[in-house]
Amino acid sequence: MSAILRSVLLTAVLVAIGCSQSGYPIFCAVSVDDSPTKGLDSAWATVVVFSDFQCPYCGNAASTLAELEGEYDESDLRIVFKHLPLSFHEHAMDAAIAAECAHEQGLFWEMHDLLFANQDELDADSLAGYAATAGLDVDLWETCRTSQAPRDRIAADRELATAARVPATPTFFINGEPLVGSQPLDDLVDAVDDALEKARDSGSAAETYYETLTQLECE
Repeated sequence: MSAILRSVLLTAVLVAIGCSQSGYPIFCAVSVDDSPTKGLDSAWATVVVFSDFQCPYCGNAASTLAELEGEYDESDLRIVFKHLPLSFHEHAMDAAIAAECAHEQGLFWEMHDLLFANQDELDADSLAGYAATAGLDVDLWETCRTSQAPRDRIAADRELATAARVPATPTFFINGEPLVGSQPLDDLVDAVDDALEKARDSGSAAETYYETLTQLECE
């Protein structure tokens, strides 16, 4: 199969399952840093998701990830959120900033859920309403929204996405192995189960296993 044909086919697939941009996914155990997480730092399987609050496929993926959490103990599964607001989504960047400013107050996931539940209403007034509903100090949140800090964190996530050649939102990296687009629960479970088996068979300690993976170069 020619490179051109492969590119055409990949683009067609991404249009069907995700909000597409250019690139190809590769193995990349993405650093967690101070990104929002669920689960223990010592979990055997780390699922990193690059997402866009205005992307409908990401909304589906968020629901599926919530189901995935119910399949595992927090000692087995950790979920990490990375921002990848796409330029053709008018409100995606503002929503990402709103979520990062909620993260500063320890309420990222509450805002995350509200944003995905209201993807058609992400204008400035609506975002302020979600901040209040999430229980944020709205004055502090508004100050954060005009600052550089959340923009820098989002830019750092975008750089990670570029390094990993993320082709679409959502894209998952499960202990570094990529899975592109909105996926059925069963496929995510299979991928996590494979990751858990490899991790437990590695001979490494759970507390250091994922950090060891992050030392490997993205391929």
